[in-house]
Amino acid sequence: MEIDELDPMRASVSNVASGAWDNILSITPGFVQTGMGMTVGKIDDVWAKIPEGIKETLPITLVSCILSCLLVPYCIYKMDEYHEHKAAKKGQELKKEKGISSSVVQK
Repeated sequence: MEIDELDPMRASVSNVASGAWDNILSITPGFVQTGMGMTVGKIDDVWAKIPEGIKETLPITLVSCILSCLLVPYCIYKMDEYHEHKAAKKGQELKKEKGISSSVVQK
């Protein structure tokens, strides 16, 4: 896809998003819109104070933080699950070797 082809697509997406936002605002009560306007203004003020260098690296920083918060615990969970399965399997093999029935509990 060429760069020139992206401009009409960007305009179309912008028009759809603008129309959707207008529809959302039309059904939103006035007191919420006033509060939203103040909140958006505060967000804009904070965003303007952030240096450009940080803004450029913010997306990759957020993605890496989200992935590390989700992916690392999931990987640890899966490794733990794998080793628990292996340990249970090995335990069953040892019991079979020694002739211990799982229904008989020895003290």
